[in-house]
Amino acid sequence: MNTTLAHTMRQRRPGQELVEFTLVIPLLFTMIFGIIELSFVFYQDHTVQTACRLAARQGAVGATDAAIRTFVKGFCTNFSISDANIVITVFDSSGTVQSAGDRTSGNDINVQVTHKLMFLTMIQTFFQRANLSTVTASSQFVIE
Repeated sequence: MNTTLAHTMRQRRPGQELVEFTLVIPLLFTMIFGIIELSFVFYQDHTVQTACRLAARQGAVGATDAAIRTFVKGFCTNFSISDANIVITVFDSSGTVQSAGDRTSGNDINVQVTHKLMFLTMIQTFFQRANLSTVTASSQFVIE
């Protein structure tokens, strides 16, 4: 009796693999595309953060506003960042906003970059509903 039961359990049923495959494949694809999508979102966030930090550093050592904007747009060539998405502010030691050209040593320069995330799949609706569709990076350095 035990051999009959073991023999019955080893028998293949026609179409069983196909049914199991069709049940598992949507979950597998969802996981794979979710990992790819989140990786792309993290890549965009990291790129914008890095561009902002490096641009603020350039501003601290003497780069002009135009050079800072050109650098950020060049660093983020795969994204659609315009001049309106790059805000450059200079503060004096008391925190008062200075004019754009007033870059005296000891003041702070702040560069803020805003980027609307790009998505590869339809997961963007989830991010938009959660108000997570933009990345904003800000970096501040003391002007040398």
